[in-house]
Amino acid sequence: MGGYSKPEKLTGRDKFKCDKCGDLVDANKWSVIKTLPNFLSIHLRRFKYDESKKGITKLNWQIPFPYKLKIKTNYSEEDVKEGLYKLVGVVVHLGTGENYGHYISYIRIGQKWFIFNDDEIS
Repeated sequence: MGGYSKPEKLTGRDKFKCDKCGDLVDANKWSVIKTLPNFLSIHLRRFKYDESKKGITKLNWQIPFPYKLKIKTNYSEEDVKEGLYKLVGVVVHLGTGENYGHYISYIRIGQKWFIFNDDEIS
């Protein structure tokens, strides 16, 4: 299956807080897709805590993404389904801080891309 379903080890500062005993413990986490949605919305976390600055900083590297994305369910091996999703929009944060900045949207209508910036469309 896809990389999104590979187990991620939670250790050190990322330990999991146990609901039963309240202790921080090593754990594994992973994601499974049981059913495919009609519309897929993906949120990328673009801020992280920076220990050296003792605060939140914005991650500024570019993230490439395809215009088409094929996803398979991975909940059970006997019932695998596949969905093809086409990129139709992206929301972008402009600014450097988590509590301030401005959002604009890029939306594809037909074969053209438009920028939506408040009441201005170009």
